[in-house]
Amino acid sequence: GKELVPINYKEVQIAHSIREGERQIFEVVNFEGKIGFFDSKGKQLTDFLYDENSPGRGGLIPVLKDDKWGYIDVEGKTIIPFQFDYASSFVDASAQVEINNERKFINKKGEFIEEEKPSYELDGKKYTIIKEDNKSMVVSESGEVLIDNNYTSMSLYDDSIIATNEDMDIILDLKGNILAQSKSLMPIGLGFFIASDKEWEMNGSLIDDKGNIL
Repeated sequence: GKELVPINYKEVQIAHSIREGERQIFEVVNFEGKIGFFDSKGKQLTDFLYDENSPGRGGLIPVLKDDKWGYIDVEGKTIIPFQFDYASSFVDASAQVEINNERKFINKKGEFIEEEKPSYELDGKKYTIIKEDNKSMVVSESGEVLIDNNYTSMSLYDDSIIATNEDMDIILDLKGNILAQSKSLMPIGLGFFIASDKEWEMNGSLIDDKGNIL
């Protein structure tokens, strides 16, 4: 029942959750449509400067300002300058951006890097997500295919895999079993997602990374 953010704004959503101590950062939209950020104690971290944001992960939140994307940290400080035409949330230590009509990958310093193939261990074997002929799959070091269901993309998310198949987002376990699927799955941190029947819609069902509806 404690008021964290004053009730005089148009919209309040969780923008980033931090596993240590479960601290949360809130995206707050004022009545002019501008976005600012508050922490879970009600402290205002930024002015209302931003036009759009994507879910924060790994301590960084992608935000749009003056038609360019950049990244701020959980204290509201600009970490990666506003220079991109598109910027995704970080997965592990890299994020996908678009600049000068070219898709690239960056690290948390904003440096351009080669895309690293995500991998994990299961039953004593190392498996890697690879992409061939516009199709993603999971293979072992010896070439054994573990997951191959014509997914157009896959990304590793803690102990689960987020896959895309045609117009659906899907949560898989590390063996490829389907745990949940929805038109859109938006990660909000701490292993939680907003499942919605509309793309990039923050209103929907709250589920965990095992597909359980909360």
